[in-house]
Amino acid sequence: HASAEEIHEFEEMAKSKAFDSLRGSAIETAETLQQLALEGFNLKESGEAVDATLNLMRISMMDSRQAAGLVHDTLAQFGMQASQSGEIVDKFAFAMREFKFRAEELQPAMSGLAAGAHLTGSSFDDVLIGVGLLKQVFPSASKAAGSMNVALQQLAGTHTQQELRGIGVAVKDTQGKMKPLLEIIQDLSVKTAKMSDATLAHRLATIGSSRAAGGLITIIDALRKGVTDSSGKVLTGAAALEYYRKQLNDTQGTAKR
Repeated sequence: HASAEEIHEFEEMAKSKAFDSLRGSAIETAETLQQLALEGFNLKESGEAVDATLNLMRISMMDSRQAAGLVHDTLAQFGMQASQSGEIVDKFAFAMREFKFRAEELQPAMSGLAAGAHLTGSSFDDVLIGVGLLKQVFPSASKAAGSMNVALQQLAGTHTQQELRGIGVAVKDTQGKMKPLLEIIQDLSVKTAKMSDATLAHRLATIGSSRAAGGLITIIDALRKGVTDSSGKVLTGAAALEYYRKQLNDTQGTAKR
């Protein structure tokens, strides 16, 4: 439903990408713009998302339809704008490098998180870090995402919230709004720090389903073991979460590099 003037803008946009060796041909760019339009992006949004989508195609070997679909769906699931497409793709690149996500896992992993993320209002960054921590023990990112999704749905439940309050972990703030996911996990990690693995497993299983508890236990266990930063220092608990948060904040340009 574009006007003649808008079609001309699309044409010029596609031609301009042909001068950048990283972008490929003008035809490929035009096909990508077409797929973004089919996903529901308007002219402005397509222009904002096309560079990121082309980068995603390069690092993942997806075709334009798959890449456009992943960018669109991820933005929609987490309430983000087309202008944030580059940020999303840079963080996908980080997850592939840091958490060893395979390219073909990105789509099922993100779609597997949609319900839980919506219920809890969890940010893209927090969910990605949580799945990254779970990926240390699960065979695939999609299975890690499935476990995270169940845990998120449990956290949204009244029973779980009441049980967590019993051990001093508040899921909601004083205004009744869900706290950031990683803040909840950090509080849970602190409150259970002195528990044995068996006691922790039993306590979390009484709070939620064993499947959801398994996801939370794995994250807490990963925080106890810690992560190694670029200098070789092992960071645990809150320091490990803060390290990953900073890493995600500093991902600009990762996909292109």
